[in-house]
Amino acid sequence: MNQPIILGLLQNTAILLAFGMLYDYFWAREEPSKTIWHKVVAGLVIGAIGIILILTPWTLVPGLVFDTRSVMLSVSGLFFGPIPTLIAMVITSGYRIFLGGDGMWMGVAVIITSGFIGILWRKWRPDWRRKNYLVELLTLGLVVHVVMLGCTLLLPPGVSWPTLKIIALPVIIIYPAGTLLLGILMIKRSEHWETRKALQQSEERWHFALEGAGDGVWDWNPKTGTVFYSHRWKEMLGFDDDEIQNSIEEWDILVHPDDRDTVYADLNRHMAGETPVYMNIHRLRCKDGTFLWILDRGKVMEWDDQGQPVRFIGTHTNINDRKMAEEELILAKSKAEESDRLKMSFLNNISHEVRTPLNAILGFTSLLTEDPGMEDRHRFGQIIRSNADQLLSIIDDVLEFSRLETETLVPEKLPFSVSELLQDLAHTMQPLAEEKNLSWRHLSTLDEEMDIILGDRSRIRQVLTCFLSNAIKYTQDGGVETRVETDDKWIIFSVRDTGIGIEEEHQEKIFERFFRTPVAQEMAVRGTGLGLSIAQQLIEMMGGGIGIQPLLPRGTEFYFRLPLVSTGNSRLAQKDVLASMDLSALHLLVAEDEEDNFEFLKVLLGKKVMKMTHAVNGKEVLEILNHSTPDLILMDLKMPVMDGYEAAREIRKSGITIPIIALTAYSQPEEKKLAAEAGCSLFISKPISKKVLFEAIGNVLAG
Repeated sequence: MNQPIILGLLQNTAILLAFGMLYDYFWAREEPSKTIWHKVVAGLVIGAIGIILILTPWTLVPGLVFDTRSVMLSVSGLFFGPIPTLIAMVITSGYRIFLGGDGMWMGVAVIITSGFIGILWRKWRPDWRRKNYLVELLTLGLVVHVVMLGCTLLLPPGVSWPTLKIIALPVIIIYPAGTLLLGILMIKRSEHWETRKALQQSEERWHFALEGAGDGVWDWNPKTGTVFYSHRWKEMLGFDDDEIQNSIEEWDILVHPDDRDTVYADLNRHMAGETPVYMNIHRLRCKDGTFLWILDRGKVMEWDDQGQPVRFIGTHTNINDRKMAEEELILAKSKAEESDRLKMSFLNNISHEVRTPLNAILGFTSLLTEDPGMEDRHRFGQIIRSNADQLLSIIDDVLEFSRLETETLVPEKLPFSVSELLQDLAHTMQPLAEEKNLSWRHLSTLDEEMDIILGDRSRIRQVLTCFLSNAIKYTQDGGVETRVETDDKWIIFSVRDTGIGIEEEHQEKIFERFFRTPVAQEMAVRGTGLGLSIAQQLIEMMGGGIGIQPLLPRGTEFYFRLPLVSTGNSRLAQKDVLASMDLSALHLLVAEDEEDNFEFLKVLLGKKVMKMTHAVNGKEVLEILNHSTPDLILMDLKMPVMDGYEAAREIRKSGITIPIIALTAYSQPEEKKLAAEAGCSLFISKPISKKVLFEAIGNVLAG
């Protein structure tokens, strides 16, 4: 071949490379999504490239030119498909006809056969890429260019054979090889875009999965210190994208100081190859200054020749809610364990506290029954009564605590005398203090007009009794003092003692249920550990506050304050207490199924009343009322056959207005309410106090 032919082939090769670039950047990127307009444009561009190829041929003889349009069109049919290739065939055929010359029909034939062979190869061998595509491309090139050599028959007579002799060898050697090389180039570009697309889709899925799950992404180069922080990473901490720069220092200043050492220790261990992955839980400072708990995970993905990490990829997961929940669970577990410990301590203590008075009650009762004429009967009776009162106090504490735990109590707001309440407390508690040789003192700043206030007298008395009982228990010498004072809004009650005091570390716990100080436990002083807890709940229920104050040089002050609501009255109208009243004309009906309880009432009242009738259930009460009219009914509420509630309702339904005093071991407010709704006039809880019983009878008879 002469030099012009070689030059023409090189020029054509360059143009074919441009054709390959067209496929790379215009077609291979999104081939399946190409519309008809994309295909038309591609055909026009390929046709233009074909014209350029025609314009850069090598000339064999005047009017007979050759170029690589056959390579381009066959490959076009194989890769671009029919529409672009047909358009290119029309354009290049038209231009070749326009050029004319002896080789015109051969040129047009080469264009048509090359394009159609590429199109048909694509159609009839759709899996050519999945097989040995090198053989497929080389075979395609041979077929196309063998046909091209056959097209020399369309040359003018006398030109065909000389032309064939000149071009046969280069065509068979160069053109199939060109087809193979161009096809390989386009396949590689196609695979490149498929790889990029797959990578992009993978990254999109990964990004979507992480961002969708709420995770932030970071990509760190430890050698340069540069870090990519994803949008979600920044958003998680409340920052905008432009507020966090791509440096490791940006992250470092956000790490909580208490967590920094463990974070870097875990990072360094992983980068040293000691751990397969990096994982750490730490806190990061948010834009608003708060700290967020983060689960930080990552792995070194790339190392340099010296074994140093150059790419470290990881994620941030917001575990703040989980961490808070874990801390709450730990706290709850701790509280539950402490509660269980206190409950067990309480059960052990309550068992001891119940058995102690029972031992005295049963022991001294046994002595009395064995020797009725014993000289110490009175003292033994006092001991039995004292221990029974202690046992009743324990039961009341447990019941009160249970009620406060399971329901909301509504305090009463009734007028009562503060001075009368304190006198009542002194009558009950002062003898206990004097038994231990303790002084008793009371200070009050209340004037006569402020003496009558609105409140729940029984609850206030219960709290003060708790304070005074503890003060007497834990004071060995000195005295006990009660105080009452007011300001514009509050009435303040306090109890002071000169006792053992309470250590500072125990002052916050003293109102907790079941809690007893170590000193109290060492002294083996009786108590359930519920009194102060109940007192606190009662005072808060009444809208007040409760507290403790250490005294110097020794002792303790317990105090509480309540909203001051004065009535402006100087005294209350007192009802007569008829403990020694004349009941000789009274006909009393007692409904009681327990024989021992009836025997007690019989001993207490039998000699004072004119007549006492006994019924063992509500049905007998109704039968007695059919032929007798007593003056007063003492009604037990829990009886067989017909209980006291139903009996009282039946009595009221029949129009009978005889006063009914309910006697029951129940003591809850709801029981009092049910008794009142059934028609009972008054309610007395067992065990029955003689004083309370006579007051109730007197009040009922007095109307």
